[in-house]
Amino acid sequence: MGSVSLKNVNKSFGAAHIIQDVSLDIEDGEFCVLIGPSGSGKSTLLRIIAGLEEVTGGRIEIAGKNVTRLPPKQRDIAMVFQSYALYPQMTVRENMGFALKLAGVPKSRIAAKVDATARMLELEPLLDRLPKSLSGGQRQRVSMGRAIVRNPTAFLFDEPLSNLDAKLRVQVRGEIAELHRRLGTTSVYVTHDQVEAMTLGQKIVVLRDGRVEQAGPPLELYDDPVNVFVASFLGTPSINLVEATVAANDSAAVALLKDGTLLPLGADYPVKEGQPILYAIRPEHIRLIAGAEEGGIPGSIHAIENTGSDMVVLCDAGGGRMTAAFKEQRDLAPDQPVRLVPDPARVRIFDAGSGLRIRHGI
Repeated sequence: MGSVSLKNVNKSFGAAHIIQDVSLDIEDGEFCVLIGPSGSGKSTLLRIIAGLEEVTGGRIEIAGKNVTRLPPKQRDIAMVFQSYALYPQMTVRENMGFALKLAGVPKSRIAAKVDATARMLELEPLLDRLPKSLSGGQRQRVSMGRAIVRNPTAFLFDEPLSNLDAKLRVQVRGEIAELHRRLGTTSVYVTHDQVEAMTLGQKIVVLRDGRVEQAGPPLELYDDPVNVFVASFLGTPSINLVEATVAANDSAAVALLKDGTLLPLGADYPVKEGQPILYAIRPEHIRLIAGAEEGGIPGSIHAIENTGSDMVVLCDAGGGRMTAAFKEQRDLAPDQPVRLVPDPARVRIFDAGSGLRIRHGI
């Protein structure tokens, strides 16, 4: 079993409380991604799991064993670093087998494991080369191979793709996903890139200021965020958060936007008249109507971003700035009048003061 469990973990550096009462269960074979802005504590939490940082309080279990006070070498984990951390004077073969050599594994077994891992990662032609002759993507695959040959209980990845260019990031990301499918080893992966988190993670843990804001499957966090922070942190382009006030319209609650637009909220939202809220809708859940037709939110186009496969339209609407995104190519221009029509089933409502989600019937 390769489960990882954190129970009420805290970490302080002097007066700075970096990790605050984090409890988290990562199942055997699960790919868990820790994500959050800079300073959120994600790398510190990974280092705590690895044993590179001691906890101030709490308990860490790996495969059901209490490892809280054990050194890294006794935790049966392997770490893949952002900086590759390869020995420059050693060949690829020597780098991949070095940990096994230190552990006293027979040479024949080391050679067999290195050869098998090299085949898996398509590193066979590179085994006799030094790291300085490799590309960034090749070095990262060697770093991954060095971790794989150890057959650890868990893999820990510390922003392994951040030094690669965009094309290589996509390639190596796919290789990491394929490796996890083949090996099924529990993996904890740190990134600030939400695309990596959404595409790789079976579980995403969103951190802010050393606390877990929300944890769960990627689409659950995307579609059902518990607060404004999670809603706005996941998604590109970012979710629209439109300032509004609750108003009554024929006894039904509606959102009154700054520009006077009224949008229905539904009868079972637990809101009261005059309550400040944030009316949230993702750009891809908005239908954009060109022209000054009735319905939706009136506005005008501020700017257009066209990537060829996607169109992102920034609009002055709702008393602020709103974004719509879609796949089809359309003949649109700046200053053109438009209507933005949110999909009512996709609207999310947040309390403007606390930032917490307001749910139906609660």
